[in-house]
Amino acid sequence: MVNELGFSYLPLTMVENEIKNQKLRIVKTDIVNHVHAHLLTRDYKEKSNLISEFIKMF
Repeated sequence: MVNELGFSYLPLTMVENEIKNQKLRIVKTDIVNHVHAHLLTRDYKEKSNLISEFIKMF
């Protein structure tokens, strides 16, 4: 645990380096999680790279 916060559900892509460096570890559980979310954006003529990458990841 990096900050001794306990268990968290994190996107694997966001913590791959920490897992490789053994700062974090994956704990398998029988808990079934269904995460539902909505993403609302405006129709910008020129979207920023940050917004575009976030939408791809989402």
